[in-house]
Amino acid sequence: IFKCKRCNKAKSIRNGSFLEKSKLSLETFVFLIYFWSTKASTSQLCIHLNLSKKTICEWTNFIREVCSWKLLQLDQKIGGIEKVIQVDESLIYKAKYWIGHALSSRQKWIVGFYDLENKIGFSRFIENRTFETLLRMIESHIYPGSIIHTDCWSGYNGINTINVNP
Repeated sequence: IFKCKRCNKAKSIRNGSFLEKSKLSLETFVFLIYFWSTKASTSQLCIHLNLSKKTICEWTNFIREVCSWKLLQLDQKIGGIEKVIQVDESLIYKAKYWIGHALSSRQKWIVGFYDLENKIGFSRFIENRTFETLLRMIESHIYPGSIIHTDCWSGYNGINTINVNP
């Protein structure tokens, strides 16, 4: 708590943050982030932090959402002359046998970009993984002259048509 010497008002460091109404101590929250980042299991987190499984699951889901949101907000171009960029698409949601999933939900695809030299990566949701969609994403997120490595899926056939002149 910060206390003003002139007006004697006190203000918590939690004010205006997502921890404002939480009962979690700041120390426990820092440890939770640390253990989560080291990929500790839920049961390990329960033991080390003396929290319920439900609390651990809710907080780790929240942390994952914050991290995912940050990755999806990066809007930049990567690469350049002779720089190697890895590109890969992945299905991140598919209703299996329609059990336990909303019937109106469709498949959700994501495409990821990673600059090997600068160790910068980000991802974007895409409607589908057709050549046209992938080409549009590559052109908008990778500088001309980059060397693009893919998994050789047929949707990448024709990316050599991209203008590689800077």
